[in-house]
Amino acid sequence: MSKINFSLNDFIGAYGVCFDGFLVPTNPAGSPVPMTAVGWMSANGSGTLTVERTVKVPGLAPLEQTATGDYTVKSNGTGTAVLTVSLSNHPTQIERYSFVIDDHNNEVQFIAIGITDANNQPFTPFGPHSAECDLVVRGVGRKQ
Repeated sequence: MSKINFSLNDFIGAYGVCFDGFLVPTNPAGSPVPMTAVGWMSANGSGTLTVERTVKVPGLAPLEQTATGDYTVKSNGTGTAVLTVSLSNHPTQIERYSFVIDDHNNEVQFIAIGITDANNQPFTPFGPHSAECDLVVRGVGRKQ
């Protein structure tokens, strides 16, 4: 029988995390830029996340990123998370995710559902005059 009464406390602990996807230029439109990441995430069971990850984009040095944010969990095990991502020499970004708790609370599968700058404006990852981009990624977190 499947669990149908999930709560914040079902997403708790340390998780190894990886994701793959693309930065997709939207204005002006352009070719998607592949990216991949691996790292660590901690959920406190009360709605707060902490993330440390290394992101790799072709042609650039790996980026060490930290993020903090909040998450919600519905009774069906789905939820959303909003992360504030900081890294040196780059603008702060706000990433939004949708996720599902899986495998008896040992796994979280997620997709990105949006990205903006810290002022909720379109994300321009390569400077203020670069293309606006969307984030298209899919990933998984497994309990450590």
